[in-house]
Amino acid sequence: MNRTFQEILEIPTRGKEFWTNSPAYSLPLRVPYFGMGSSYFAPLAFKYMGVEILPELASEYFSFLRKEPSPPLAVILSQSGRSSEALWCASVVDQYIAVTNNIRSELAKGRNVTNVISIMAGEEHCSSSKTYTNTLLALFK
Repeated sequence: MNRTFQEILEIPTRGKEFWTNSPAYSLPLRVPYFGMGSSYFAPLAFKYMGVEILPELASEYFSFLRKEPSPPLAVILSQSGRSSEALWCASVVDQYIAVTNNIRSELAKGRNVTNVISIMAGEEHCSSSKTYTNTLLALFK
């Protein structure tokens, strides 16, 4: 079977696994949500639905938009937990909540991380479809 198609077929299974097995948590409103790619577009969808979160492209924020004083709290989303832009943002906020597929990553183990939420999307090699779907579920939950 085509690898891309196989990953797409895993979307419902991974979503149900997340919904069933993730612990209770809450995410803050009116704070920056930093991400790249699917990890940016998922919070952006919630902003357009009227949820009071502040999605930012991590690279744009770090390079052009950051201000002093730094935000006291942010949510940083990264499928791998290793994307440089996410880690850059982690270095300029006081505290953050990590939303990631890799709970052993540098983002999840950061000095100023207050909580780690695993999206449980599993490995992705072709597209970030499971990441996007499970990140939507993580934000909704």
